[in-house]
Amino acid sequence: MPEDGSEMQGSWHREWIYRGRIVNLAVDELTGPTAQKFRREVVFHPGAAAILAFDRDGRVLLEKQYRHAAGVELWEIPAGLINPGETPAEAARRELAEETGWQATSMEPCLVFYTSPGFTNERLYLFHTTVGDRGPTHFDADESIVSEFVSGARIRGMLAAGEIVDAKTLIAIMWAETHGLLP
Repeated sequence: MPEDGSEMQGSWHREWIYRGRIVNLAVDELTGPTAQKFRREVVFHPGAAAILAFDRDGRVLLEKQYRHAAGVELWEIPAGLINPGETPAEAARRELAEETGWQATSMEPCLVFYTSPGFTNERLYLFHTTVGDRGPTHFDADESIVSEFVSGARIRGMLAAGEIVDAKTLIAIMWAETHGLLP
């Protein structure tokens, strides 16, 4: 749903509650097809890109980092916000280099999906690549990231143990499995 609400059905009114650095929050008052009124809180997000990166041995690059909203460290694939004027592929390539130092050899699109359409318009663009050269990392001031390549067998064990619970990473792993990319 765009911020102007152009895809919304029926009669509605939007009140902006918060405008932040990453997200904006609105409360929409809608009139449904039966004239019933209801309210929806909507978080507007610029979108994000994630990258499923493999080394030459077919291992997957995972990161472990603290996520304040969840209150825990999570294993994830590299990902980040799409900056204004940046394509999703450019964002994925940039985030991979910034967070891990690894350079993408290509940028192959996998999926585009809504992360939680019940309350946000955030779309995540998933790409895959095999990494090439490695350079320095460039963490944001609030980031502390440890990355490592993980075999398919270890990933399956981490899944069974409940160690991977990040949705984009779960989706990426399922995509890799269904496409025969996870040995």
